[in-house]
Amino acid sequence: MGLRRRILFNNLATLAIAAGGMLLGLAAGNLLWRNAQARVEVIEGELRVIDDLNLRIPQAMPADNHYQPFETLAQTDDNLANDSKTLRQFISHLERLASRQGESGMAPDMAPVMANLITQSRSLLGILQQVDSRLNRSGNDPAIKMQAVNSLVQSDTIVEQACIGELEKLRARLTTDLAKVRGAEERAELLELLIPLCSTIVATGLALWFALRTSRVILRPIDLLNQRIGELRSTGNLQLQPLEQGSIPHEIRTLNENFNGLIQWLSEVLAQLEKLSLTDSLTQVGNRRCFDQLLYAEVARHRREGASMALLLLDLDHFKAYNDCYGHPAGDRCLIAVAALLKDLFRRSGDQVCRIGGEEFAVILPGTSEKEAECLASRVVAATVELNLEHRANPPIGLVSVSVGVSSGRPSESLTGSWLLQAADQALYRCKGELGRNTVACAPSHDS
Repeated sequence: MGLRRRILFNNLATLAIAAGGMLLGLAAGNLLWRNAQARVEVIEGELRVIDDLNLRIPQAMPADNHYQPFETLAQTDDNLANDSKTLRQFISHLERLASRQGESGMAPDMAPVMANLITQSRSLLGILQQVDSRLNRSGNDPAIKMQAVNSLVQSDTIVEQACIGELEKLRARLTTDLAKVRGAEERAELLELLIPLCSTIVATGLALWFALRTSRVILRPIDLLNQRIGELRSTGNLQLQPLEQGSIPHEIRTLNENFNGLIQWLSEVLAQLEKLSLTDSLTQVGNRRCFDQLLYAEVARHRREGASMALLLLDLDHFKAYNDCYGHPAGDRCLIAVAALLKDLFRRSGDQVCRIGGEEFAVILPGTSEKEAECLASRVVAATVELNLEHRANPPIGLVSVSVGVSSGRPSESLTGSWLLQAADQALYRCKGELGRNTVACAPSHDS
């Protein structure tokens, strides 16, 4: 996944979690609150019904002293008519309450109490209607009317019809339920606030986790790249370990690949520069810098191994006169030809031909004795003449020739590269002075 997509995905996921949590909290809390509120309204309505019934029942039920024997029969007739009318109204009211409670939802204990209250009220109304009917059949016979009234008074139906005790028990239970529902309502309101808060905290935690993961996945490879660049600048070491590809983003992986490609290109360029810095641009043999490095290294190696080595120092005879006579381009061609000859003669592994001056060459011969070095130097002198390069200013042969100074020995604390170079230079000086050029001179061996 790309870096931009990864960051966008992290941000969208964080926002989605926060928004989803808030919406879920609001929806869940609101639903719970609505359910609790509806339950509260139902219970409060039932309590109002119970309070209303507690007021109506004493008014609807006949009083105990309505039908005492000492009352007049006319008053008894009036009481029967009034009580029957009141009971009918009360029963109609109960039936309306029952139907309305059935539509809105009623407490489980309320329905049977209402049904029992309606049944008993109808039963009481039936008794009053029977007594009234008996009184009407008795005509004006006071004895029969009094007997009917006495039977009504002796009946305990009137006293037991109120059902007030059951209503009070139901009221107590509903009051307890109301307290519980109100607590649930408060908890729902609290939950409506807590769920969005918790979802926000979770979203914040996930956002921090995303940020830390993004930091580890993105910033850590960048820090490693910066560390490698700093190491490259401080040490110049191009042999750096590549970054682990792993799960780093595509953009940083591409950056790392480009950086590795740059390091490889720099290595190749530096190798070419190193080669150019050690190569003579005209003759394509080693230059003076290359000669100094190789001479120091070979002396150190032969000193450890205790082996003998030699150094040839060559100089083209009267080369300044050659340039004056034939021109510098011809002089360059002459130097190139001599360098090619030397490379052809010295092909052993370790032999190194270098141009250390204008017309001066040096040959490092590892593992070579003085006698072997003198023989090789003589071959160089003869092969140079055999090139048959005209040089009128080099009498008596009139051809390009070289003089060679040879030094050799087993490197030790006193036999150093400087000693070999100085000894070969002194031998070369003898060639040009005492021996008359186009010859070989050997410096006294360091061993002797």
